[in-house]
Amino acid sequence: MLTRLFQAGLLLALLAAAMLKSDAALADAGPIVAIATGGSHTCALTGSGDVWCWGANDQGQLGAQGVRASSVPLRVEGLGTVTQLSAGNDHSCVVTAGGGVMCWGRNGFGQLGNGASEGSAIPVDVCEPSPASGTDTELQAGSQGPCEPLSGVVGLSAGGSHTCVVVSSGSVLCWGINQDGELGDGSLDARNVPVVVGGLSGEAIEVASGNFHTCALLESGAMQCWGFNASGQLGDGTTALRTSPVDVIGLPGPVASMSAGGIHTCAITSSGGAFCWGGNLSGQAGDGSFMDRPLPTAVVGLDTGVRVISAGWKHTCAILAGERIACWGQNGQGQLGDGSLADSGVPIEVARLPKASLLETGGFRTGNVGHSCAFAHGGGLHCWGANGEGQLGNGTLTNVSVPVAVRSLSPDVDCSGEVTAVDVALLLQLHVGLLGALACEGADVSGDAEVNSIDAVLILQFVAGL
Repeated sequence: MLTRLFQAGLLLALLAAAMLKSDAALADAGPIVAIATGGSHTCALTGSGDVWCWGANDQGQLGAQGVRASSVPLRVEGLGTVTQLSAGNDHSCVVTAGGGVMCWGRNGFGQLGNGASEGSAIPVDVCEPSPASGTDTELQAGSQGPCEPLSGVVGLSAGGSHTCVVVSSGSVLCWGINQDGELGDGSLDARNVPVVVGGLSGEAIEVASGNFHTCALLESGAMQCWGFNASGQLGDGTTALRTSPVDVIGLPGPVASMSAGGIHTCAITSSGGAFCWGGNLSGQAGDGSFMDRPLPTAVVGLDTGVRVISAGWKHTCAILAGERIACWGQNGQGQLGDGSLADSGVPIEVARLPKASLLETGGFRTGNVGHSCAFAHGGGLHCWGANGEGQLGNGTLTNVSVPVAVRSLSPDVDCSGEVTAVDVALLLQLHVGLLGALACEGADVSGDAEVNSIDAVLILQFVAGL
């Protein structure tokens, strides 16, 4: 009895001592620095530059060979150090530390950008544009030939079956499917190496690829979009397809960030307000109308303080002031994260996930039409929504309508699916040598390559909603 009391007292003393450390000593970024959500797969980038993916792998989109799918994260090999990542319908891409791009997965439309049309579970280099970009780069069958790797990339976005980048000169390059003009080169021809988007009215600083449309944010704060427009997702007041960029009309001020979804588009203005346009039959524009909107419309209740916005297939999520998450739109698989399956035309708060700093929404593939993922300070990576291919990463194939912890990338060390005080206790026991191992990995939420009492404090703050 005395031994147990001594152990309990030691654990409490360690926790108290750790909590006396200054906030500056508690790294709040954690080991996850970026998330990418695809059609039915998900990837995460760690602070060490490694990429982990999970979910569907029928096209090699996880970068793994010999498995059709994985409900837990698998490390992607052969990348080197990565700085950015993005996931399309069934392909994935990264920007490397040297400014190049590597992609893997499906390649039937040339979306890997390596001059071929064959898919690859092994990451391949994206090629530089050909000298006659836009005239002799139509999709060709066969394996990759000689290729000068693309360089100077500063921004990346993978769409349904196409991919786009921003390069250091401010130009936008795109490749892949082009049946609706989503490559922006004035044609409808698929391309298996990058082509330059023509007609931008200034230098681009960001690109966003939707299912069949693309948008660019210019240095001036203006937005231009191109591609499929049947629901008004280009924001030019029409429903006409565009093979070259057109101006988004009606935003009240400069744009700070943007996101392109299945058939809708969203933006945050410099004043922190959220606006969406395009498809809205499931409420994904967030104005409460359930009517398509060919011009930007304000999201109800989000006129200021919006930090991040992400447009999925037919739903949208945002990080608000106070690091809370709200979602709206289609919810048949629980992708809004409020514990229900009811669609919502206005934002509703995601359950039990405080202190979020990263957020992505996905779901382009039929039957897996929506999931969401977020990184929370001290709580690691959580996902919710459709899970038919294991894209939530919690070791199951069951849809979930509230956030669940991703295995090995969250401090859910007892593998319960939730981060609770039990995980804190187990972590402290491990730290003082009372426990030999944890059932699930992922306890290094501070990102210092050690599992210690600092991690316990961060997890405890997450559990307490601090």
